[in-house]
Amino acid sequence: MSTEQADKKSAKKFWWIIMLLPIGLGIGTVTSLVQHLRKADAEESQDEFTVSQEINQEEITLSLNHARLLGPRNIQHSASTKNIQTTKNYLQGSVSPGGVGLGFNEAITPVEAYRSLRTSYSVIPGRNTQRATTIIIELSGEKNDAEAAKLAIMPSVIRSLATVEAQQSIIFVLSPVTGSAQQHLNLLKKLNSFPAKTITATLVIKSSPNITLDYTDQWFNTETPSKPLHLDINNDNHVTLSHVALSNDLNNQDTLLFQAAKSLRSLILQVANKR
Repeated sequence: MSTEQADKKSAKKFWWIIMLLPIGLGIGTVTSLVQHLRKADAEESQDEFTVSQEINQEEITLSLNHARLLGPRNIQHSASTKNIQTTKNYLQGSVSPGGVGLGFNEAITPVEAYRSLRTSYSVIPGRNTQRATTIIIELSGEKNDAEAAKLAIMPSVIRSLATVEAQQSIIFVLSPVTGSAQQHLNLLKKLNSFPAKTITATLVIKSSPNITLDYTDQWFNTETPSKPLHLDINNDNHVTLSHVALSNDLNNQDTLLFQAAKSLRSLILQVANKR
C-alpha cells in the first residue's frame, strides 16, 4: 500500500471517528441522565422515610393531632384492647417510618390478664450494654388531651436519641399495662429476652390530667409533685414522671410540649450517662 493510500485510509478512519463521536457522547449523556434520574427517584422515595434526629415543634404538633384520634385503651373491653395494639403500631410507625430507624422487639407481657398482649422495646446500645436506663411508655389510657400529649412527644424524643452512645444503654419500652416504677421494673425482670442484666433507672412517663402546679418547663415525680425533681446519679432511680404539658385544657400546649420533649431528652441522657 502506497503512502498516499495509507493516508486516505487513515483520513477515512478519522472522519468516521469524528462522525461517531457526537453519537457516542449523546448515548453516554442519555445513559448518565437515566442513571441520575433513577438515583434521584430512589433518594426521593427514601426521603419519605427519613428519620429526623432533631426535636422540632412541627413534628410534635402533627403527632399530637394524630394521638388525639386514638380511642380509650384498657383491658376491660375488646375494642379498647385493640386500641392498645393500634397505639403501639402508631408509636412504632412514628419512630421508624417505613421500617427505617430503630427496630422493636416483642415479648409476652408477664401478667396473666395481658397474656394476649405484648411488651415492645427498642434498644439504643450504650458503652456498657449490660446496664440500662429504661423509659416506660404506658399504652393503656384514656382518650383525652393529656394522654395524647404524652404519646405525642415520645417519637421525637426516641428518634433524637437514636444515634447517641451514652454510658449505658437506653431502652424505650411500650407497655400495655399501667403501674408504678417498681411494678414495671419487676415485670421487665421477668422478660427472658430483655437485653440488660442491670436496670439502673426506670422512668415511667405519666400524664397528669388535673395538674394545677405552676410549673413551666419542669418534670416532676408524680409521687412528690410539690417538690423539685431530684434524681440521684449515684443511686438507682425508679420513678414515675410527668410534666405540666401532659395535662388537659392547657393554653399554648404545642410550645410547652416542645420544651417538655427537649428537657426529657436531657433528663434521660443525664441518667443514662451514669457509669
